[in-house]
Amino acid sequence: MVVYWPLEQVECPLNFPRGIWNTKTPKVANVVDILSVVGIWTSEISKKTYILRKHPALAMLSMEESGLVEEANTDEDMVDVAELQSI
Repeated sequence: MVVYWPLEQVECPLNFPRGIWNTKTPKVANVVDILSVVGIWTSEISKKTYILRKHPALAMLSMEESGLVEEANTDEDMVDVAELQSI
């Protein structure tokens, strides 16, 4: 669940929804499936918020390719320099 401010004064110029956040009336929604489908960007100049659909091909990327998984730096992953020199 996520608490959010609804987008009001929604316009769709060139088929891109944009609007202004209503910061006085928070709402609650289930966000599990939302973040994989859209991205949210707010212009610093116009203060308009854009809801942008992510490209469908992003679903074909692995977690590592999409940048959602950090590389593990454990001791097991580390190679001793002395071992490399002896090879």
